Amino acid sequence: MQKIYLLLTLIFLFSCNNQEEVTKDDNQQIDYIKFGKELAAVHNEGLTFVYNDLKNATTRASFRDKSAINNLVLGSIEKFLSEQELTRSESVGGNILDCSTPIEEIAKALSPKESYFINKALSISTNEDDIEKLLLEVSKDNELTEESKLSVICFITTLCESTKYWDKNLIEWDSLTGKVYTRSAATVAVADAWWAYQGLMASGLNIFVGAGSAILASACTAIF
Repeated sequence: MQKIYLLLTLIFLFSCNNQEEVTKDDNQQIDYIKFGKELAAVHNEGLTFVYNDLKNATTRASFRDKSAINNLVLGSIEKFLSEQELTRSESVGGNILDCSTPIEEIAKALSPKESYFINKALSISTNEDDIEKLLLEVSKDNELTEESKLSVICFITTLCESTKYWDKNLIEWDSLTGKVYTRSAATVAVADAWWAYQGLMASGLNIFVGAGSAILASACTAIF
């Protein structure tokens, strides 16, 4: 009888330990996704900030000077991130990437599993359920490093939220610059997503460098 009690006790303890591990894993997956959604939110907030800065500080004619506009956008992003540092009590740190590397070059450096998930993100609809399923799939994938997992998740969340932003605001940006474009909101959003990924990978997962690099790529793609 004592042996049976001992066996039941061991089974109970083993089950509790397993439950703790499952809970820990589930929380970790949620944290990955939360991080990605936070970066995407900072990205969209930053675009609104940059747009208002450009609207107040430029004329249509000034958009002919690409270098000056690029510097103005960069300065606006840095100002926005400084405000984020104060309100969120987190260090911005790191440098915003200049987004000069062609996306094709970034894509060449992906691991096969990263390529699989990014191509899947680019091919599926922006339906919320589909996106959530994909985010969960990435967060559970044991072949990805933590760095790759977070960067791919941020690619997906930025792609989704940026598409929503540009669907609503691309006409206003076009009106600001006085130019008419034929590209879609999705074209701009794809650039954002790649640079959210690249900014994170290059900065050691600094959420502000990732978001700032995506904002810069986003604004410049929309303007130029």
